[in-house]
Amino acid sequence: MRLTARDAWAIRFLAPLLAGLLLAACTSSAELKAQDEKTCEGQGNKPGSSEFAKCMLTLTQNREKERDQDMNAVQMQQQQMMSTSCPAEMCW
Repeated sequence: MRLTARDAWAIRFLAPLLAGLLLAACTSSAELKAQDEKTCEGQGNKPGSSEFAKCMLTLTQNREKERDQDMNAVQMQQQQMMSTSCPAEMCW
C-alpha cells in the first residue's frame, strides 16, 4: 500500500503527538503510587496521616489535570491541521 501525500502530511503531524501520549501512559499505576508515596514522604508527611492523604490526592489531581491539558493540546492541533490550508496535492 502506497501512502498518499495527504497521508504523509497527517502522519508527520500526528505521530509525534500520539507517541508522546503513549509514552506518558507507560508508567503503571503501581509505579505512580510508589513515586507519589516517595514524594509525599520526602515532604515530611507520614503514611496514614491526613497530610499524607492530601498530598497523594493533590499529586493525583495534578497528574489528571496535566493529562487533560495534553489531550486538549492534541485536539487543538488536530483542529488546526484540519483548518489550515495546505497545498492542493496534500488536501483531502
